[in-house]
Amino acid sequence: HRDLHSFPTRRSSDLGDACRRHIREFDLVYCPATFTYPFWVAAKAASAAGIPYVVSPRGSFMEAAMGQKAFKKRVWLRLVERRLTNSAAAIHFTADLEAEESARYGFTAPHFTIPNGCDLSPFTSLPPRGALRRWLGLSDSQPLSLFVGRLHPEKGLDAAITAFAEVVKLIPKAHLAIIGPDAGEGPALQQLAISLGIHKNVSFAGMLTGARLIEAYADADLFVLLSWRESFGMAAIEAMAAGCPALLSSNVGIRSEERRVGK
Repeated sequence: HRDLHSFPTRRSSDLGDACRRHIREFDLVYCPATFTYPFWVAAKAASAAGIPYVVSPRGSFMEAAMGQKAFKKRVWLRLVERRLTNSAAAIHFTADLEAEESARYGFTAPHFTIPNGCDLSPFTSLPPRGALRRWLGLSDSQPLSLFVGRLHPEKGLDAAITAFAEVVKLIPKAHLAIIGPDAGEGPALQQLAISLGIHKNVSFAGMLTGARLIEAYADADLFVLLSWRESFGMAAIEAMAAGCPALLSSNVGIRSEERRVGK
């Protein structure tokens, strides 16, 4: 097993040559993500060599994702992507929601759903509450909501901040901590908080990892993830592992697991 996306992702003859040269060294090829050049060359090379490959779309066939550049994607799906996907040994989905939304495109390859794994060992002994609050200058009594992820439009942070402005009207001391790297939307989100008059209630904490991230999960009263496209939702799993309730949009893959939990 090897993820051939570890090769350079640019459109180059080197990538195709590497796939064709090394593909027979493996028993199985795992291709995460679709509508990408690496998937195209890896799947073609595997098929030509008779090596089975598994496709893991990672949300790319979900409704919200297919709505982006919809015409180009539907044309490419008809001409190339459906054939490559149907020729796979299997399709790996990470949540039932992803499988359900992908079914409309008529894929015929066998498919299975296996969630992403999560190492729960860091959550077996949680740190005392208060570390994130002290860092942000908050009191123990202030309601603290938390977002963890990239500051990217698909994460729905504009909706989260806009909705949080309504929360502040009811609970003036409520606070929203946004943790994660800026993927291009940071300045716009900060300006949105200013325009809504809640910039003092919203903190952009940047990237936190390891023990500091666990402290943040343990300190929060609510985890918020309002993505318009999220095939799974690892951060939500981590938050719940820390005992923090999660508020998810209907587009987050693991929200469908509530039915299984309810049983």
